[in-house]
Amino acid sequence: YKNEVKKATLTSNGIVAEYVKTAVSQFIIGELDIEKDWDTYVATLEKMGLSKLLGYEQQAYDNIK
Repeated sequence: YKNEVKKATLTSNGIVAEYVKTAVSQFIIGELDIEKDWDTYVATLEKMGLSKLLGYEQQAYDNIK
């Protein structure tokens, strides 16, 4: 990683991880319905930049193999 990408990735990773942790808990206890709320959950992850984050992670992995 370049320093800027590394910093952005760490920040984004933390934000995404916290959202996932919260949402999973809400799915488990029934505050969110897996059938009704799943598309919103996935859309929120995309808005948070999950695809970009995964791209950075893949690039870092590809660089070390």
